[in-house]
Amino acid sequence: MVNSNFVVYYFCNIIPAKKRLLGHFSIAAVVISQTVIILSWGDAKFGTIANVIILIVSIIGYGTWSYYNKYQNDVKLNFQQKEYFQNSELTEKDIQHLPEPVKEYLRYSGCIGKPKVNNFKIELKGKIRKNEQSEWMQFTSEQYNFMEIPTRLFFMKAVMKSLPVAGYHLYNNGDAYMDIRLLSLFKVQYQDGDEMDKAETVTFLMICVVWHPQL
Repeated sequence: MVNSNFVVYYFCNIIPAKKRLLGHFSIAAVVISQTVIILSWGDAKFGTIANVIILIVSIIGYGTWSYYNKYQNDVKLNFQQKEYFQNSELTEKDIQHLPEPVKEYLRYSGCIGKPKVNNFKIELKGKIRKNEQSEWMQFTSEQYNFMEIPTRLFFMKAVMKSLPVAGYHLYNNGDAYMDIRLLSLFKVQYQDGDEMDKAETVTFLMICVVWHPQL
């Protein structure tokens, strides 16, 4: 009799594969393993429990990879943007037309003489909550901002009620959406439209002013 657990182990650990194929192998392994269990039901029926657990974990793992990979693909695509600033530094001449309070801020921030930025990445970690009554959630995030075509790509991972939650904010040249998913699979909040476009435009400008004023 074929040991069903060995079949799962063989497909998930012995067969060489890139990470993006691991979910496919795991699911295939469960299908083959369950077939063996059915053929030998009397001796191996309890292997079904293990197969169900492996299947659930595989689906969640694949969903997490797939959702994050969408964000990564958008990042790669935007790195193809042309440089908005051509190897230049911020000078007093560049800010002459600005209101005096803005000039003072730029000088105080130490931007004068610094290279102008075409794109940048920010990584954050901390706690967030919806309102004062909500529990704090641990989170990590990363985002990329691009200047030629104003773009902000923000991906966040958090834990809500002991379950993983992922969120993706995309802002591109005035159009934006927010997509929050439980287990990276099930949408729990999605927003787009005029109000979202305006809010993300303000966020994009605020981040640029705070993190890289020399833009």
